[in-house]
Amino acid sequence: KSRGGKILEAGTDLAASTMKLADAHKCIAEVVKKIEMPIAKGTDKNPDPKLVSEVRYPVELSLGIDVEGKDGTTSGAKIDHDELKNMFANNRLPIGQCWVEASLRGKGDSAVGRMVLKFEVVGTRVVTVSKVADQTTVKDPDLQQCVLNAVRFFKFPVAKDAKGNDDLKTASIVTWPLDFKPR
Repeated sequence: KSRGGKILEAGTDLAASTMKLADAHKCIAEVVKKIEMPIAKGTDKNPDPKLVSEVRYPVELSLGIDVEGKDGTTSGAKIDHDELKNMFANNRLPIGQCWVEASLRGKGDSAVGRMVLKFEVVGTRVVTVSKVADQTTVKDPDLQQCVLNAVRFFKFPVAKDAKGNDDLKTASIVTWPLDFKPR
């Protein structure tokens, strides 16, 4: 909330966020408190410093996804989060087809929810893909298998080493959520 260009109150919605780090949410709120906001305009379209405005704005942080090796350590290489997100957006048709097929089979609620994938990529190719069982709420095994089969054929972005060069040899292990919503 702001009035007269000054932030009165700032916060984040930890429950709705995929980032569950309370300290990071607190830090973001502190940064937002320092932002100078434009003065809200009244119904006459003129700035009115007495008006209180409330702004809700999504924030997406993207520093890259650490490349996790088989032993759980990171190599220093990173996969660009935005490239990964775009890759899934560009390949939404095969995943969507899996969901439509589940819906047509009358799977209903068992085809709704979250499926968290864990996959290993070397270069641009998927080596292994599985679901993270304790984080997956989609119950339909046919939908799950269809999605896993589809992801096996995706071409993934190449991880970059600490100097920004392509790292074609390091195995990247990435965890990625997919949400399936009711029609």
